[in-house]
Amino acid sequence: MDCLIFFYSYLSAMKNIFITLTILFTLIQFAEAQQASPMAPGDTIAFWNTIGFEETSTSIIPNQDPGNIWQIGLPQKTNFNAPFSGTNVIVTDTLNPYPDNNSSHFDLILCSGNYGENWYPWSFFIDFLYKVDSDTLEDGGYITVSWDKGLTWQNVSTEPNPFGFTFQFVNTNLYNGTLGNGEQGFSGTSDGWQKCGLGWHAILVKKKIDIPPDTTYLRFNFYSDGNHHDRDGWMIDNIRFFSIELWGGLDENPQNRMLLIQGNPFKLSTLIKLDRTYAKAQLEILNMQGNVLRQYDLSGQDEFRLERDGLPSGMYLVRAKLGSSTVISRRLTIID
Repeated sequence: MDCLIFFYSYLSAMKNIFITLTILFTLIQFAEAQQASPMAPGDTIAFWNTIGFEETSTSIIPNQDPGNIWQIGLPQKTNFNAPFSGTNVIVTDTLNPYPDNNSSHFDLILCSGNYGENWYPWSFFIDFLYKVDSDTLEDGGYITVSWDKGLTWQNVSTEPNPFGFTFQFVNTNLYNGTLGNGEQGFSGTSDGWQKCGLGWHAILVKKKIDIPPDTTYLRFNFYSDGNHHDRDGWMIDNIRFFSIELWGGLDENPQNRMLLIQGNPFKLSTLIKLDRTYAKAQLEILNMQGNVLRQYDLSGQDEFRLERDGLPSGMYLVRAKLGSSTVISRRLTIID
């Protein structure tokens, strides 16, 4: 009995070590991905949207309240006098210092309009460039997240995890203190343009959720207290959405080895491999609304070269029906 208890304790410890290593590896990939060129997506990172504020974006929802000070345009202030690139940024007023006793925000919809209104990748990340100029540890900006289309919000620093233990929150260069309203956030005066990144990813273990429900909103909030300081506030440029092909480590579910995609994302073709031949096997390609776009008979085959065949770039599902009862799904990305 003592040996059995020791064995299960050992397995539990090994699993905790694996999860820790997975998170560490993701952070390393995340940091490397932020240095990658957005003009050359590949197997490691796939960019699927960038907001540079030069054109109207359906992913940005401005706040129409009269006291809202977020504006899109050319910054013309003391410290905020130029965008990082292009001509426009989103900033707490393009001309004037931020006022006292202000609470302003704008919302960012993750992936809406890209691959379906109610879907986003199960490993998704954003980063953005920013400058901050505010009263240190009193005024400043912070980010909240809503998983229910704006009904409830929580600061991203709380590591929100609405989908179960398989989801993890990661970030780089997020926040530098607590603001006067008690929220963790950005304050003080930054040394030039800074980059912040954050995202959520799934560890590939049992009960992995392939398609989380609902549209996720991020809210960029700015807060100021009653003391006036003639400072510029918060300025943001070049918000990027992207996905990272994450290392999965140990595979606890045998079904995960039954269908492999060698080359994902891909431009022209990719290789689909099964763990063996099946007397009856069917492969389907579906869009994110669940519509079947392509069907292939894989009976008697253990691999199949999937051609793009005119499919537009975007996210898809590969669904394999193996034998009489086994159904396996995988995420697939096609890029230009």
